[in-house]
Amino acid sequence: MSCQGVNGGREYSEDAIRELVTGVSSQLWRSNALMVANAILVAIMVAVGASGRRYRHAAATRLLFLGASSLYLPIVSYVASSIGKEYCSTSGLDVSCHGRTYVALLLIWTVLVQIVGTNTSAVVASDDYDNGQKLGPSIELLARTIWTSYLVFYYSRRGFLTDTSEALLDVKISYNRLSQFLIVLCLLSLAKIMLKFYAFQKAKKSLALGRNPRLVAGYMEKLQGSQSSGHELILPPLIVMGEEKQEIEEMPYGYTIKQRNNSLVTVDMVWRLATSDALLVSRPWLKDLCLSFALFKLLRRRFSKTHIAESGSAKAFSFVSDVLLSTGNSDRVFSVIVAWCLVVGIVISDHYIKSRHYQIVCFSLSCSFPPKYVLLGEGVIVFGNILFNSLPIYFLIVAVIMVEAWEVVSYLCSSWVKVTLICSYITRTSWQRSPSVQRCLHFVMGLGVEFIRRRSWSDRMGQMSLVPAQWQCGLRRRFLWLCDRRMRHVRVPSEVKAGIVDALRSSNGVLSKGGTAALHRSRVGGGLLWACEGKGASDVILTWHVATAIFDAGHGGDGGGKRAVATHLSRYCVYLMAAAPELLPDDRAWSTKLCEAARGDVERALAGAAVQEGGGGAMAALLGARSEQEVVRRGATLGKQLLELVPDEEAGWALLAGFWSEMVLYVAPSDNLRAHKKAIAGGAELLTLVWALLTHAGILARPSVRTAA
Repeated sequence: MSCQGVNGGREYSEDAIRELVTGVSSQLWRSNALMVANAILVAIMVAVGASGRRYRHAAATRLLFLGASSLYLPIVSYVASSIGKEYCSTSGLDVSCHGRTYVALLLIWTVLVQIVGTNTSAVVASDDYDNGQKLGPSIELLARTIWTSYLVFYYSRRGFLTDTSEALLDVKISYNRLSQFLIVLCLLSLAKIMLKFYAFQKAKKSLALGRNPRLVAGYMEKLQGSQSSGHELILPPLIVMGEEKQEIEEMPYGYTIKQRNNSLVTVDMVWRLATSDALLVSRPWLKDLCLSFALFKLLRRRFSKTHIAESGSAKAFSFVSDVLLSTGNSDRVFSVIVAWCLVVGIVISDHYIKSRHYQIVCFSLSCSFPPKYVLLGEGVIVFGNILFNSLPIYFLIVAVIMVEAWEVVSYLCSSWVKVTLICSYITRTSWQRSPSVQRCLHFVMGLGVEFIRRRSWSDRMGQMSLVPAQWQCGLRRRFLWLCDRRMRHVRVPSEVKAGIVDALRSSNGVLSKGGTAALHRSRVGGGLLWACEGKGASDVILTWHVATAIFDAGHGGDGGGKRAVATHLSRYCVYLMAAAPELLPDDRAWSTKLCEAARGDVERALAGAAVQEGGGGAMAALLGARSEQEVVRRGATLGKQLLELVPDEEAGWALLAGFWSEMVLYVAPSDNLRAHKKAIAGGAELLTLVWALLTHAGILARPSVRTAA
């Protein structure tokens, strides 16, 4: 079949027409597929960006986010490069292909993708002495914004102005207005990036943000000196807000407040007002929120490696004991500690979308197309469906609205806003006397309460046992799906939190060496001290873990809250050896290797053995006879000794609960700040929260591992 040309009477073969259709269709389908793929990438960026820093704990999620943010720019460049190719000649076949709606949607899509990419980037204020940590907006982000803006500038002119016919003058004017609107959006996106750079540099040099750790360090140094001279306070005046507005003096150990004014708000001021003010009395959690913010500022000194004046101070432990530990509410203790982790649309006109159902329309300049290629009329071929452009556009509009709304809602419902308003309320007596201000603050403080209480810590702890499920729960509790020994996460029981808090309170600020204090308090504990000796903390953990499993198999009853404390913390310590050995005192590789070797040894020793009555004794005998690892044999000996020396189940679980609570306190102090940063990014390990609690109590170092007897 041939096409008879109207100019010059030329004939064109069907192969030439088929080549045109195949070429345009293939390029269009590639662009459509990439647009859909990029919509998926943008969805990943929005979802992960909204989850904040917690996405970093999963390698797969982190790679997805990095891949999405890296691939979307090449996709944008490729798709945008198809704009403006309105005239084509294939084997001498001259046609004019118009797709103004397609071009318009491509440019809108390009701008929206860039806006989402800009909004999903985070800015963190760091100290200007942090050796250039890459916490601010990246140059790569700025380069991507500039490149995307260039694509819009270039292709908006090229795509809209190639046809100069008078018939399309009105349509061309509307598209030109759209082009100008898109250029304005690009300029706003560039301005937002530059504003982020400015804000980051400003924050680095701010005494309220970047340089705040050194100011707090100097303030605490001065405060510690005043307390040691006899001026002792039960609740020290820890800084909440307003320190940057004081008269500051630079000292060898940082900055200090030379002269304070009424704008400085401290914890004791909040506490005093909370006894009489109606707003604070009706919402007691605001008092804890201010305390959390003050503790957050204190803890930043640890990550900034500034001097901590209260290290080893009995006053620091007394403060934690009196303000946090003495309430008897262990959940409140961890809530206060973990709270500081929280402080790290385009309108498309319907007329041109609905009136253009196709992406590309090609007109023959020299002939009529065969009927099988024609859909609209003689000499006209259409390609694609505009839904491939309009649906991703609608999705991106929703994504942009969600991202922008999330930023606003996150700010309005944040702890930062709550603390800022409370501090302003304390420093302005006129606010305290105004009923209208009181009503407004009541409304704002109630706004998003559940949102701000949603902690970065999931209130869960890892669990891992070396002992098969049918052994660790005893004959009466052989529910394997409940007692699976594989690594898993469970909610932290209140008894576990209470056990750790009680152990810290009874320590009086002096940690025992590997849980020995709990053994000294027991009538039979003296005979078990040999099990606290080892090459390091890891082998002691494994020894007592095997012994705890044997005692659990021997009794198998509910055992009350003490059993929950002992078994949960025992499995948590083994979980740390397998999943986060960098948080423990020993060498990471040695600890992991020891755990894997002990696990395999226990599996071989108990393989093929059936659970018997008195399963604890049978397990101890099997492990003692078949095990090749010394740490497992020591655990079997200790477990057998526990069954013999402590026949009373309640007393046995009390001893083990005390030991494991003190063991967690013993391994928590650490100078491995990088490991704790990683743990916080992943949602904050229980051990990291204990580490922060001990830091506030002035306990920065553990007793020597070599002398853990």
